[in-house]
Amino acid sequence: MSDRWLRRLQRWMLLCLILGFAGLLASSYAGLALGSGRSLPLLAGQSRRDLLVAAVIYACWIVGRPLIIASRRPHPPSRGRGRRDGASVVVPCCNAAHLIGDTVETILAQTYRPIEVILVENNSTDDTWRLCQELQLRHPDVVRAARVDVYAWEYACSVAINVGVQQARYESIIRMDCDTIMSPTMIEEALRELDEPGTSAVAVNLRLANPTASIITRLQSIEYLLAMELDRRFQVLFGSVVCCSGGLSAYLRSTIVDSGGFCSAPKWVSEDLDMTMKAHRLGHVRMAPGAIGFTWAPEDVSGIFRQRVRWGTTGIVAFYLHHRGIGRRSYWFDGRIGFFGLPLLGVIKLRDAMAFTYVVVALFAVLHGGWQWLLVFAAARILAVTTQLLFLLPFLRNRQGATSAWLVPVFICLYGPLMLVARCVGAWRGVLDIRRLRKQIVVLEHAGLDPQHHLARGLETAAVPVQADDVDAIPIEETPPAPRPKDELTPAPAKQQPRRPRPPSGRPSATRPERIEPGITAGAAIALVAVAAGWKIKRRAV
Repeated sequence: MSDRWLRRLQRWMLLCLILGFAGLLASSYAGLALGSGRSLPLLAGQSRRDLLVAAVIYACWIVGRPLIIASRRPHPPSRGRGRRDGASVVVPCCNAAHLIGDTVETILAQTYRPIEVILVENNSTDDTWRLCQELQLRHPDVVRAARVDVYAWEYACSVAINVGVQQARYESIIRMDCDTIMSPTMIEEALRELDEPGTSAVAVNLRLANPTASIITRLQSIEYLLAMELDRRFQVLFGSVVCCSGGLSAYLRSTIVDSGGFCSAPKWVSEDLDMTMKAHRLGHVRMAPGAIGFTWAPEDVSGIFRQRVRWGTTGIVAFYLHHRGIGRRSYWFDGRIGFFGLPLLGVIKLRDAMAFTYVVVALFAVLHGGWQWLLVFAAARILAVTTQLLFLLPFLRNRQGATSAWLVPVFICLYGPLMLVARCVGAWRGVLDIRRLRKQIVVLEHAGLDPQHHLARGLETAAVPVQADDVDAIPIEETPPAPRPKDELTPAPAKQQPRRPRPPSGRPSATRPERIEPGITAGAAIALVAVAAGWKIKRRAV
């Protein structure tokens, strides 16, 4: 059998695996409503042999993934495609006066050279712009400062990144948040993967900069460890890296330009997930486990809850924008993402949207004498996560999170359900936002890449210098000018649809979202109603 048919067989087997998982989820709800109700779904009326088989399969999934990851040997570095002539680090800055200095210092401490740092300030109300100017004066050969006005309905971070990418001199782009810091070899490790043939983007190993600040950050450190060291590295095996984190990631400049740039409007589109999917259409998306960065995380319950609601909203919208790629080889550069990563993301988003049904599951289990299965399930999950940590421990690139393993019971029993509630709220808000997109109440925009409109948007910087010696010739404004009224700004280019002000919603700005398809959610809701109706008919018959 030829390689072409083998790869096609692999893609369809992966898709069948994901669809089987979705069917298992649906049959679980059916078992709840139409089964005996004496225990949890899929357990009612099952023999011990069936339960043993299910336990063995689950154990293989838990233990197999860390072992497969551990068995992979790092590939030798690629030689000579001519791309590693330098790296441009683009840092959007907004009210980051207390952070931007440390961020730039970690960039300047990189072992890789040459590099340039482009600081793009947007809509700050503190001294961020003044500090960016001071950093440019202090490091004139490396740091450049720019400032851009952003409309109220736009996601300022995306506009700032697009502006920085447009001015970048190098083909390798490091997209970085202002509250993120790097390990000294981060750029070198990331560009080693970016130099692989056909690569368009690289995800990195992102951890917390404040892992011991509170119990909440300790729990997040466990979550980040499992997400980066287990889930993402496993996704690499199937060419299905779902998201290059908005906090820190690497792209080719041509990838960002050819895809139209980061989505700037509406605000509730996950710009990092959307760009990752677009990068999959232009090349391979890889991961560099040794490229480690650290980002600041919320330290209290309210902060983490708001963040996950925002991620749930924006993520489901981003999924919707690319849902047509499910099961379609022609939609992608490497079709495996459409047969594994994207369908799995859809199942996860469906799980998040239907998370409220877990309350019904737990209630039925308690009322019908199956409460002991809840304890068994919780104990099994605790044992599974602990086992994964133990298997991963010898192969971790960074052991942050492993020192908080004593919090695994809290992570499973309290933190997990809380995050599920947040994602459920965010998912349903995202479904409403998808409806607005479908009715064309709002339109997608990608502002900042077009140099013709930079001055009209209030951009304060010189054109990108051709020679390195010209960097220190960039003029710097000593005092920022007063903001211009919106009616004086030049309208959008003729190719774009006219901008429409976003109606006030009182919703916080979206950062790093994820998406979902409304048809899937609607179908699941209809199926759930049908199952409930069947259960009522059965009760009447009894």
